[in-house]
Amino acid sequence: MNMWISVEAHFPQAVADREAVAARLIALWNHHVDGEHQIDQDSKTVGSADPTFTDLHFDGECASIEYPGKWETEGIANFAHAASLAYPEATVHTLEEWTGEDPNIVRQQWEGGAVVAEKDSAGPLEPVIAGKSLSVAHAALSGAVERLDGLLRAIAVGEDFWEHWSYSEAQALADVFDAAAQPDAARMVRERVAEADPEMWEEATTASE
Repeated sequence: MNMWISVEAHFPQAVADREAVAARLIALWNHHVDGEHQIDQDSKTVGSADPTFTDLHFDGECASIEYPGKWETEGIANFAHAASLAYPEATVHTLEEWTGEDPNIVRQQWEGGAVVAEKDSAGPLEPVIAGKSLSVAHAALSGAVERLDGLLRAIAVGEDFWEHWSYSEAQALADVFDAAAQPDAARMVRERVAEADPEMWEEATTASE
């Protein structure tokens, strides 16, 4: 397995006291990552896992650690969390890419101690809401909606369930299914409620036109 590791702390402007910031970032790095990837205060590698391991360096407003290696570096997320708390004005980007038989990539953006965007592939990072990326949240929501559809379909008209629904309640639930790209489920809800109380449904439909 081969890896490429990149950790960048982007500051709003060029860092004036690079020596102090570098010392603090190195201290945070050494505290959180594994013992094989430590850096001393002279920016020299202490660990021996990856001889190509590089030091921390600055380029304008960006402090970065980048290196290829054969072994995974443990604790990068912990470092990003700590660094983004220590420097809340900075945005910390991490990239861990595995190549070889089982290629994989993990990219995250940290601000104020939290992941605010991530992606497990190439392309723009996706915002993270309540600890989940949009793609993960969408997949979870789609799964939950499908399970709800299955439960509702198992309840037939006449089982003392659909008879209690109003027109507006049925339309609200059907709208949820429509928004989740489940038109068959939306149609099922409307049909079940209409079948359970045809008179109510006809009156409500006429009034809404």
